[in-house]
Amino acid sequence: MDKKARILAVDDELANLKLLKSILGHSDYDVAFAVNGKDAVKRLETEVYDIVLLDIMMPDMDGYRVLDRLRKWDRIWRTRVIVLSALDDVEDKLRAFELGAVDYVTKPFNKNELLSRIEARLSQPTMLETVGVSIKMLTVELGHIKEATQSLTKAPQDTAKLLSAAERRISQLLLYYHLKKIDLRLNAVMLKRYFDALCQEVHPTYNVDVHFKAKQDLSIAGDTNLLEKMFRAVFAFTATRRESNELVVEVFVQADMALMTLTDMGEEITPNQINALFDPLEIDETGDFPHNLALANAAVIADKHGGSISCVSKALETVVTVKLPRRHGG
Repeated sequence: MDKKARILAVDDELANLKLLKSILGHSDYDVAFAVNGKDAVKRLETEVYDIVLLDIMMPDMDGYRVLDRLRKWDRIWRTRVIVLSALDDVEDKLRAFELGAVDYVTKPFNKNELLSRIEARLSQPTMLETVGVSIKMLTVELGHIKEATQSLTKAPQDTAKLLSAAERRISQLLLYYHLKKIDLRLNAVMLKRYFDALCQEVHPTYNVDVHFKAKQDLSIAGDTNLLEKMFRAVFAFTATRRESNELVVEVFVQADMALMTLTDMGEEITPNQINALFDPLEIDETGDFPHNLALANAAVIADKHGGSISCVSKALETVVTVKLPRRHGG
């Protein structure tokens, strides 16, 4: 973390604040405390916190009223509120979420669980950041649609192509955010058996051959539907950069990870172009590189599985590497 995350802990019980101080005091956070709802509101009027740990049952101004005030000020867009409460009814939780809370932890809570919840929420954008990203993306796509509209008079033959490209990218953007929020359905996946079935299925489109360099079959915990989307995207990317449509996947072990690599002999891809492949907001400055989010969506799937996708390119050799954690015992 380049800058310490700011946390405001709000509770009217001194013992609870002391407990939170003992938990958060030695962590890499900048922590402040408020002794009641009014004190919290006063701080939030003038300061921005990344996380607010908010008790519900407080005198004068309870946690619900604090949440309501934040919502009316639009502060709820700038911070993430985690409710810490002894109230465990479904109605209480629903009310908190309806008012803008992003998480609800029931007291008494476990120290490690709380820290994990905080880290998880800090890794997610605030609602304001999400809106900002969406606006930036849509601005780019609206520019493409405007270009297509202008081509109606200047170059009518290009209009359909431009509109089709814009439609495809908007669909990919929607899929990108859909993938980020969906839950995985994990099963044990034996990679050799999985690749045999997948290669047979995609053979009409991609002639894929898989070389296993590992001594034994490898097992991962994976969502087979999402894994298929991921590998199809990688196959499609490398296929467009080959003179032949023969794809070779090499599978081997590195520590506790299963690695799958695809190498092509196409033109070198610059670092900016690689960034554009994986980041929806990254624009290739040359303007002539196809900005396709298929690999970005594939990388989201790999990340949700605890793995990654990377691309390294040099003259006449570009390697795409998919890393997925091995399942224990596989």
